[in-house]
Amino acid sequence: MGLASLRLDRFRNLEALRLDSLAEHACVFLIGENGQGKTNLLEAVYLLCFGGSFRTRQDADLIRRGADEAIVGGSFALDGGAGGRALHREVTLWLRADRTREIRVDGARVADRGEVVGAVPCVLFSHDDLRAVDGPPAELRRFFDQTAALTDRAALPALRRYRRVLMERNALLRSGPSDDLLDVYDRQLIDAGLSIRRQRTEIVADCAERFADIFHRVTESGTAVSIGYRPSWAGGAADEVAVEMRSARPRDHAFTTTTTGPHRDRFPLRIDGLSFRRYASTGQKRLASLALRAAQAARVAERCGRQPLLLLDDVLLELDAGKRERFLAVLPAAEQRFFTFLPDERFDRYDLGPTLRFTVSGGSLTPWTGREGES
Repeated sequence: MGLASLRLDRFRNLEALRLDSLAEHACVFLIGENGQGKTNLLEAVYLLCFGGSFRTRQDADLIRRGADEAIVGGSFALDGGAGGRALHREVTLWLRADRTREIRVDGARVADRGEVVGAVPCVLFSHDDLRAVDGPPAELRRFFDQTAALTDRAALPALRRYRRVLMERNALLRSGPSDDLLDVYDRQLIDAGLSIRRQRTEIVADCAERFADIFHRVTESGTAVSIGYRPSWAGGAADEVAVEMRSARPRDHAFTTTTTGPHRDRFPLRIDGLSFRRYASTGQKRLASLALRAAQAARVAERCGRQPLLLLDDVLLELDAGKRERFLAVLPAAEQRFFTFLPDERFDRYDLGPTLRFTVSGGSLTPWTGREGES
Protein backbone atom coordinates (compact mmCIF):
# COMPACT_ATOMS: atom_id res chain seq x y z
CA MET A 1 0.00 0.00 0.00
CA GLY A 2 1.15 3.60 -0.57
CA LEU A 3 1.71 5.53 -3.77
CA ALA A 4 -0.05 3.42 -6.38
CA SER A 5 0.80 5.39 -9.51
CA LEU A 6 2.83 8.41 -10.57
CA ARG A 7 2.69 10.40 -13.76
CA LEU A 8 4.86 13.35 -14.74
CA ASP A 9 4.94 15.64 -17.73
CA ARG A 10 7.47 18.48 -18.26
CA PHE A 11 8.51 18.32 -14.62
CA ARG A 12 12.08 19.45 -13.93
CA ASN A 13 14.55 17.46 -16.06
CA LEU A 14 12.46 14.30 -16.03
CA GLU A 15 11.15 12.68 -19.17
CA ALA A 16 7.39 12.18 -19.31
CA LEU A 17 6.57 9.00 -17.42
CA ARG A 18 3.82 6.92 -15.91
CA LEU A 19 4.50 4.34 -13.22
CA ASP A 20 1.77 1.95 -12.14
CA SER A 21 1.47 -0.87 -9.59
CA LEU A 22 3.78 0.94 -7.16
CA ALA A 23 1.63 0.09 -4.15
CA GLU A 24 2.58 -3.57 -4.48
CA HIS A 25 6.08 -2.66 -3.31
CA ALA A 26 7.19 -1.68 0.18
CA CYS A 27 10.26 0.14 -1.19
CA VAL A 28 11.29 2.01 -4.30
CA PHE A 29 15.04 2.43 -4.90
CA LEU A 30 16.14 5.24 -7.24
CA ILE A 31 19.75 4.62 -8.27
CA GLY A 32 21.97 7.00 -10.19
CA GLU A 33 24.75 9.54 -10.17
CA ASN A 34 24.20 13.02 -8.78
CA GLY A 35 22.32 15.46 -10.99
CA GLN A 36 20.36 12.82 -12.92
CA GLY A 37 16.90 13.43 -11.42
CA LYS A 38 16.63 11.18 -8.33
CA THR A 39 15.72 14.03 -5.99
CA ASN A 40 13.31 15.42 -8.58
CA LEU A 41 11.32 12.19 -8.36
CA LEU A 42 11.13 12.45 -4.57
CA GLU A 43 10.08 16.07 -4.97
CA ALA A 44 7.20 14.98 -7.21
CA VAL A 45 5.92 12.55 -4.54
CA TYR A 46 6.31 15.27 -1.91
CA LEU A 47 4.26 17.67 -4.05
CA LEU A 48 1.39 15.19 -4.13
CA CYS A 49 1.42 14.95 -0.32
CA PHE A 50 1.99 18.61 0.57
CA GLY A 51 0.79 20.59 -2.43
CA GLY A 52 4.18 22.34 -2.47
CA SER A 53 7.88 21.69 -2.97
CA PHE A 54 10.56 21.29 -0.29
CA ARG A 55 13.11 23.00 -2.55
CA THR A 56 11.45 26.12 -3.97
CA ARG A 57 8.40 28.35 -3.67
CA GLN A 58 8.51 29.26 -7.34
CA ASP A 59 6.47 27.00 -9.60
CA ALA A 60 8.52 28.22 -12.56
CA ASP A 61 11.51 26.34 -11.08
CA LEU A 62 9.58 23.06 -11.35
CA ILE A 63 8.77 23.37 -15.04
CA ARG A 64 11.01 21.97 -17.77
CA ARG A 65 12.99 24.71 -19.46
CA GLY A 66 11.12 26.05 -22.47
CA ALA A 67 7.70 24.83 -21.26
CA ASP A 68 5.02 26.93 -19.59
CA GLU A 69 3.31 24.15 -17.62
CA ALA A 70 4.15 20.94 -15.80
CA ILE A 71 1.84 18.21 -14.55
CA VAL A 72 2.39 16.01 -11.52
CA GLY A 73 -0.25 13.40 -10.78
CA GLY A 74 -0.60 10.28 -8.68
CA SER A 75 -2.92 7.97 -6.85
CA PHE A 76 -2.64 6.59 -3.32
CA ALA A 77 -3.97 3.43 -1.72
CA LEU A 78 -3.44 3.62 2.04
CA ASP A 79 -4.19 1.01 4.67
CA GLY A 80 -6.64 2.20 7.32
CA GLY A 81 -4.71 0.53 10.15
CA ALA A 82 -6.40 -0.92 13.21
CA GLY A 83 -10.05 0.04 12.94
CA GLY A 84 -9.35 2.78 10.40
CA ARG A 85 -10.70 3.28 6.92
CA ALA A 86 -8.62 2.59 3.85
CA LEU A 87 -7.93 5.68 1.75
CA HIS A 88 -7.96 5.83 -2.03
CA ARG A 89 -6.97 9.25 -3.32
CA GLU A 90 -6.11 10.82 -6.68
CA VAL A 91 -4.09 14.06 -6.67
CA THR A 92 -3.07 16.17 -9.67
CA LEU A 93 -1.14 19.44 -9.77
CA TRP A 94 -0.85 21.76 -12.75
CA LEU A 95 2.19 23.96 -12.23
CA ARG A 96 2.29 27.07 -14.41
CA ALA A 97 4.93 29.70 -15.02
CA ASP A 98 2.36 32.46 -14.45
CA ARG A 99 1.80 31.09 -10.89
CA THR A 100 -1.78 29.97 -11.53
CA ARG A 101 -1.24 26.62 -9.85
CA GLU A 102 -4.18 24.22 -9.84
CA ILE A 103 -4.63 21.29 -7.45
CA ARG A 104 -7.34 18.67 -7.82
CA VAL A 105 -8.11 15.88 -5.35
CA ASP A 106 -10.36 13.12 -6.69
CA GLY A 107 -11.31 15.47 -9.51
CA ALA A 108 -12.41 18.34 -7.28
CA ARG A 109 -10.44 21.58 -7.32
CA VAL A 110 -8.72 22.47 -4.04
CA ALA A 111 -8.41 26.20 -3.36
CA ASP A 112 -5.96 25.92 -0.47
CA ARG A 113 -2.98 23.54 -0.43
CA GLY A 114 -3.46 23.33 3.35
CA GLU A 115 -6.32 20.96 2.58
CA VAL A 116 -3.80 18.53 1.11
CA VAL A 117 -1.31 18.54 4.02
CA GLY A 118 -1.62 15.53 6.30
CA ALA A 119 -4.21 13.60 4.30
CA VAL A 120 -1.42 11.38 2.98
CA PRO A 121 1.21 11.62 5.74
CA CYS A 122 4.70 11.91 4.33
CA VAL A 123 8.10 12.54 5.95
CA LEU A 124 11.19 13.62 4.01
CA PHE A 125 14.75 12.90 5.13
CA SER A 126 17.26 15.14 3.33
CA HIS A 127 20.70 16.69 3.76
CA ASP A 128 18.99 20.02 4.45
CA ASP A 129 17.70 18.57 7.75
CA LEU A 130 21.15 19.34 9.15
CA ARG A 131 20.06 22.98 9.35
CA ALA A 132 17.62 22.10 12.14
CA VAL A 133 20.59 20.95 14.23
CA ASP A 134 23.31 23.34 13.07
CA GLY A 135 21.36 26.35 11.85
CA PRO A 136 19.41 29.30 13.30
CA PRO A 137 16.43 28.81 15.68
CA ALA A 138 13.99 29.37 12.81
CA GLU A 139 14.89 25.95 11.39
CA LEU A 140 13.73 24.03 14.47
CA ARG A 141 10.63 26.25 14.65
CA ARG A 142 9.86 25.22 11.08
CA PHE A 143 10.45 21.56 11.92
CA PHE A 144 8.04 21.56 14.88
CA ASP A 145 5.45 23.60 12.98
CA GLN A 146 5.49 21.02 10.20
CA THR A 147 5.16 18.23 12.76
CA ALA A 148 2.12 19.98 14.21
CA ALA A 149 0.55 20.45 10.77
CA LEU A 150 0.95 16.74 9.99
CA THR A 151 -0.71 15.58 13.20
CA ASP A 152 -3.29 18.28 14.07
CA ARG A 153 -5.71 19.74 11.55
CA ALA A 154 -6.06 22.91 13.69
CA ALA A 155 -2.32 23.61 13.72
CA LEU A 156 -1.85 25.07 10.24
CA PRO A 157 -4.82 27.50 10.45
CA ALA A 158 -3.56 28.74 13.84
CA LEU A 159 -0.06 29.25 12.46
CA ARG A 160 -1.36 31.07 9.40
CA ARG A 161 -3.57 33.29 11.56
CA TYR A 162 -0.61 34.15 13.77
CA ARG A 163 1.63 34.98 10.79
CA ARG A 164 -1.05 37.16 9.21
CA VAL A 165 -1.60 39.19 12.39
CA LEU A 166 2.17 39.41 12.96
CA MET A 167 2.72 40.77 9.46
CA GLU A 168 -0.06 43.35 9.94
CA ARG A 169 1.26 44.38 13.36
CA ASN A 170 4.78 44.83 11.99
CA ALA A 171 3.43 46.96 9.14
CA LEU A 172 1.54 49.02 11.71
CA LEU A 173 4.66 49.55 13.82
CA ARG A 174 6.36 51.16 10.83
CA SER A 175 3.61 53.80 10.70
CA GLY A 176 3.83 54.92 14.37
CA PRO A 177 0.46 53.57 15.64
CA SER A 178 -1.43 54.48 18.79
CA ASP A 179 -1.36 52.13 21.79
CA ASP A 180 -5.12 51.56 21.44
CA LEU A 181 -4.67 50.19 17.94
CA LEU A 182 -1.77 48.01 19.03
CA ASP A 183 -3.94 46.63 21.83
CA VAL A 184 -6.35 45.28 19.20
CA TYR A 185 -3.58 43.50 17.32
CA ASP A 186 -2.00 42.23 20.54
CA ARG A 187 -5.20 40.45 21.55
CA GLN A 188 -5.37 38.67 18.18
CA LEU A 189 -1.68 37.80 18.28
CA ILE A 190 -1.91 36.44 21.83
CA ASP A 191 -4.94 34.29 21.03
CA ALA A 192 -3.24 32.58 18.07
CA GLY A 193 0.18 32.53 19.74
CA LEU A 194 -0.96 30.77 22.91
CA SER A 195 -2.57 28.07 20.77
CA ILE A 196 0.75 27.56 18.98
CA ARG A 197 2.63 27.45 22.28
CA ARG A 198 0.33 24.77 23.69
CA GLN A 199 0.90 22.66 20.58
CA ARG A 200 4.66 23.13 20.72
CA THR A 201 4.87 22.28 24.41
CA GLU A 202 3.23 18.90 23.85
CA ILE A 203 5.02 18.14 20.59
CA VAL A 204 8.50 18.98 21.88
CA ALA A 205 8.06 16.80 24.97
CA ASP A 206 6.90 13.89 22.82
CA CYS A 207 9.52 14.25 20.07
CA ALA A 208 12.35 14.84 22.57
CA GLU A 209 11.76 11.45 24.15
CA ARG A 210 11.58 9.70 20.79
CA PHE A 211 14.65 11.58 19.53
CA ALA A 212 16.82 10.59 22.51
CA ASP A 213 15.75 6.94 22.26
CA ILE A 214 16.54 6.74 18.53
CA PHE A 215 19.89 8.50 18.95
CA HIS A 216 20.94 6.12 21.73
CA ARG A 217 19.85 2.99 19.88
CA VAL A 218 21.78 3.97 16.75
CA THR A 219 24.97 5.11 18.51
CA GLU A 220 24.85 2.40 21.20
CA SER A 221 26.35 4.98 23.57
CA GLY A 222 25.39 6.66 26.81
CA THR A 223 25.70 10.16 25.36
CA ALA A 224 22.90 12.33 26.76
CA VAL A 225 20.94 14.27 24.14
CA SER A 226 17.93 16.47 24.76
CA ILE A 227 15.59 19.00 23.17
CA GLY A 228 14.16 21.80 25.29
CA TYR A 229 11.52 24.46 24.71
CA ARG A 230 12.10 28.08 25.66
CA PRO A 231 9.02 30.14 24.75
CA SER A 232 9.47 33.84 24.10
CA TRP A 233 6.48 34.62 26.33
CA ALA A 234 7.05 33.74 29.98
CA GLY A 235 3.42 34.16 31.05
CA GLY A 236 0.94 31.32 30.80
CA ALA A 237 -2.30 33.30 30.67
CA ALA A 238 -3.45 35.84 28.08
CA ASP A 239 -3.46 38.71 30.63
CA GLU A 240 0.13 37.92 31.64
CA VAL A 241 1.28 37.85 28.03
CA ALA A 242 -0.52 41.14 27.34
CA VAL A 243 1.56 42.78 30.09
CA GLU A 244 4.73 41.36 28.52
CA MET A 245 3.80 42.72 25.11
CA ARG A 246 3.06 46.18 26.49
CA SER A 247 6.42 46.15 28.28
CA ALA A 248 8.12 45.27 24.99
CA ARG A 249 6.52 48.12 23.02
CA PRO A 250 9.39 50.59 23.40
CA ARG A 251 11.66 47.94 21.87
CA ASP A 252 9.07 47.14 19.20
CA HIS A 253 8.85 50.83 18.24
CA ALA A 254 12.64 51.17 18.19
CA PHE A 255 13.10 48.19 15.87
CA THR A 256 9.71 48.62 14.07
CA THR A 257 9.03 44.92 14.49
CA THR A 258 7.40 42.59 17.02
CA THR A 259 10.16 41.40 19.33
CA THR A 260 8.23 38.83 21.40
CA GLY A 261 6.03 35.86 20.50
CA PRO A 262 6.19 32.31 19.14
CA HIS A 263 8.17 33.55 16.13
CA ARG A 264 10.99 34.09 18.66
CA ASP A 265 10.68 30.74 20.46
CA ARG A 266 13.81 28.65 20.87
CA PHE A 267 14.41 24.90 21.17
CA PRO A 268 17.78 24.25 22.86
CA LEU A 269 19.32 21.07 21.49
CA ARG A 270 21.98 19.70 23.85
CA ILE A 271 24.55 16.93 24.01
CA ASP A 272 25.85 16.02 27.46
CA GLY A 273 24.30 19.27 28.67
CA LEU A 274 26.17 21.44 26.12
CA SER A 275 25.07 23.19 22.95
CA PHE A 276 24.70 20.64 20.15
CA ARG A 277 25.60 23.24 17.54
CA ARG A 278 28.85 24.17 19.27
CA TYR A 279 30.08 20.90 20.77
CA ALA A 280 28.70 17.97 18.74
CA SER A 281 30.82 16.39 16.03
CA THR A 282 29.78 16.52 12.39
CA GLY A 283 28.77 12.84 12.57
CA GLN A 284 26.69 13.42 15.70
CA LYS A 285 24.94 16.36 14.04
CA ARG A 286 24.15 14.32 10.95
CA LEU A 287 22.76 11.48 13.03
CA ALA A 288 20.76 13.93 15.15
CA SER A 289 19.11 15.32 12.02
CA LEU A 290 18.09 11.80 11.01
CA ALA A 291 16.86 11.01 14.52
CA LEU A 292 14.69 14.15 14.51
CA ARG A 293 13.00 13.07 11.29
CA ALA A 294 12.56 9.52 12.54
CA ALA A 295 10.95 10.91 15.71
CA GLN A 296 8.64 13.01 13.55
CA ALA A 297 7.70 9.97 11.46
CA ALA A 298 6.97 7.91 14.59
CA ARG A 299 4.69 10.63 15.96
CA VAL A 300 2.91 11.00 12.63
CA ALA A 301 2.31 7.23 12.45
CA GLU A 302 0.91 7.19 15.98
CA ARG A 303 -1.27 10.28 15.76
CA CYS A 304 -2.58 9.99 12.21
CA GLY A 305 -3.83 6.44 12.51
CA ARG A 306 -2.00 5.44 9.34
CA GLN A 307 1.63 4.92 8.53
CA PRO A 308 3.44 7.62 6.54
CA LEU A 309 5.37 7.50 3.31
CA LEU A 310 9.09 7.96 3.96
CA LEU A 311 11.32 9.71 1.42
CA LEU A 312 15.06 9.28 2.10
CA ASP A 313 17.29 11.33 -0.17
CA ASP A 314 20.91 10.08 -0.02
CA VAL A 315 20.94 10.43 3.77
CA LEU A 316 22.49 7.06 4.66
CA LEU A 317 25.76 7.65 2.84
CA GLU A 318 27.47 9.49 5.71
CA LEU A 319 26.72 6.80 8.31
CA ASP A 320 29.13 3.93 8.83
CA ALA A 321 27.83 0.44 8.08
CA GLY A 322 26.87 -0.38 11.67
CA LYS A 323 24.98 2.85 12.31
CA ARG A 324 23.29 2.57 8.92
CA GLU A 325 21.90 -0.86 9.75
CA ARG A 326 20.80 0.23 13.23
CA PHE A 327 19.15 3.36 11.85
CA LEU A 328 17.16 1.35 9.31
CA ALA A 329 16.13 -0.97 12.15
CA VAL A 330 14.70 1.91 14.22
CA LEU A 331 12.88 3.61 11.36
CA PRO A 332 9.14 3.58 12.15
CA ALA A 333 6.82 1.42 10.13
CA ALA A 334 5.79 3.02 6.85
CA GLU A 335 3.28 2.52 4.09
CA GLN A 336 6.14 2.80 1.63
CA ARG A 337 9.76 3.96 1.53
CA PHE A 338 11.53 5.73 -1.30
CA PHE A 339 15.35 5.77 -1.24
CA THR A 340 17.88 7.45 -3.51
CA PHE A 341 21.31 5.83 -3.88
CA LEU A 342 24.51 6.33 -5.77
CA PRO A 343 25.33 3.35 -8.03
CA ASP A 344 28.28 2.17 -5.92
CA GLU A 345 26.34 2.01 -2.64
CA ARG A 346 25.67 -1.48 -1.24
CA PHE A 347 21.89 -1.06 -1.12
CA ASP A 348 21.54 -4.71 -2.14
CA ARG A 349 22.17 -5.55 1.52
CA TYR A 350 18.93 -3.91 2.65
CA ASP A 351 16.06 -6.34 3.13
CA LEU A 352 13.11 -3.99 3.44
CA GLY A 353 10.40 -5.97 1.73
CA PRO A 354 9.29 -6.14 -1.92
CA THR A 355 11.37 -3.53 -3.73
CA LEU A 356 11.26 -1.81 -7.11
CA ARG A 357 14.65 -0.65 -8.39
CA PHE A 358 15.14 1.97 -11.07
CA THR A 359 18.18 3.51 -12.70
CA VAL A 360 17.82 7.28 -13.08
CA SER A 361 19.99 8.78 -15.80
CA GLY A 362 19.54 12.03 -17.67
CA GLY A 363 15.98 12.38 -16.41
CA SER A 364 14.92 8.92 -17.62
CA LEU A 365 13.88 5.89 -15.55
CA THR A 366 14.77 2.37 -16.57
CA PRO A 367 14.59 -0.88 -14.59
CA TRP A 368 17.76 -1.53 -12.58
CA THR A 369 19.66 -4.37 -14.15
CA GLY A 370 22.35 -4.73 -11.49
CA ARG A 371 26.02 -3.91 -11.33
CA GLU A 372 28.44 -5.43 -13.73
CA GLY A 373 29.26 -8.91 -12.55
CA GLU A 374 26.19 -9.27 -10.34
CA SER A 375 23.91 -12.18 -10.87
